[in-house]
Amino acid sequence: MVIFKLALISILGASAMALSCYSLSPYSNVVEVKHHQRFCYSLFSPSENSASHGGQTVHPAKASKLWHLESSKDCVEKIIKAVEAERSLYICKCYENMCNYPFSFREFAARNFTIKPDYSHLVNGAI
Repeated sequence: MVIFKLALISILGASAMALSCYSLSPYSNVVEVKHHQRFCYSLFSPSENSASHGGQTVHPAKASKLWHLESSKDCVEKIIKAVEAERSLYICKCYENMCNYPFSFREFAARNFTIKPDYSHLVNGAI
């Protein structure tokens, strides 16, 4: 019985840590869903007017420095040093299922540079 309880706890714990995220590369128009991710992300490039979306299977603390955001906001603008020049990049990450809806850069800018849900446009406050 103890082994059953431990197995059940480990299964529930593993599923609680796994997210499903939208995935869309700027090179294709096919939206997919990635499962078993640790966090979801969206990257927006103002200079290229493009966006990409996906998920990461590693914890952000163990991931590339790109994901180390020092802000409580969901999206942060960073200057990235590329081979040719420096570029501005909006980096967004979130920790809820399907929280990185694949907005275009134009939609992202119109939403005041956030990927958080905006419920202000709902009719009569209905959800």
